[in-house]
Amino acid sequence: MLKSPSHSFQTRPTTPLSAISLRLSKLVSNSLCIANYVRSLHIMIEWRKYVHFNYTRSLNEEDIAMILPKFRMLRKISFDDDTPSTWPLLHERFRAAFIQCLRLPSLIEVSIHGINAFPLCICQLHEYQEIVT
Repeated sequence: MLKSPSHSFQTRPTTPLSAISLRLSKLVSNSLCIANYVRSLHIMIEWRKYVHFNYTRSLNEEDIAMILPKFRMLRKISFDDDTPSTWPLLHERFRAAFIQCLRLPSLIEVSIHGINAFPLCICQLHEYQEIVT
């Protein structure tokens, strides 16, 4: 599961988000066999309501966008945003990476929650067993 850390104004993160995603990206890149065993991926964007002044929304989405293409054998992907967000306002690289995941031939189940204006027509180009919005 890729999960955005929850930060509050009282606590300061010990590791910047980009460093965490860089480590995960390196792990997946250096051990491609690990990524090939990942069948289910759950992405949660939940930290924005606790945003520390040093962090921006796009940093997190860009970091996740770097990692998503590594998972080429996904059967299930889910995306939750508890704020909620509007699809066109999410970072362009994140949207492109997520759409690439939706086109994976192995993908059979998609779940999207908390995303307004998601273009469901993208999902019509592929035959999934289940789509939950």
